Amino acid sequence: MKYKYLALVLVVCSFLTSCYEDDELTPEATKPYYNITDNPNDPVQHYRYEFYKKYNSVIVTDVSIADYRYNFKDINLYRMTPVKQDEELVLKGIEFMEEIFINSYSDEFLKDNLPVNI
Repeated sequence: MKYKYLALVLVVCSFLTSCYEDDELTPEATKPYYNITDNPNDPVQHYRYEFYKKYNSVIVTDVSIADYRYNFKDINLYRMTPVKQDEELVLKGIEFMEEIFINSYSDEFLKDNLPVNI
C-alpha cells in the first residue's frame, strides 16, 4: 500500500517539476507575400490598397502557382497555369465584385467576415 502512495507522490512531483515557463514566442519579421502598397497612378493597385486598409482583406490580382497549388491540408495535384491579368479586365472584375457582393453588405459585416485574400 505504501508503494502506491510513494508512486503517486512521485508522479505528482514529476508533474510539478515539469511545469516551467517557456520563452515567449515572437514572430520573425518577414516580407509580406502580397504587395499592398499604394500607387495612385495605378487604379487597380490603388483600389487594392484602399480595400485592404478598409477591410483588412487582400484582393489578389497577380496570382502565382502557389495561390492555386496549396491549401490548408495538402498540395493540390492539379496542373494550373496562372493567366496574365489585363488591367481593363481586372477593373471590370472589381466593378462586378462591388456591384454583386461588396455593396450588398455593411462595412462592419465585411470587416468581420471577409477572408484573408480574395
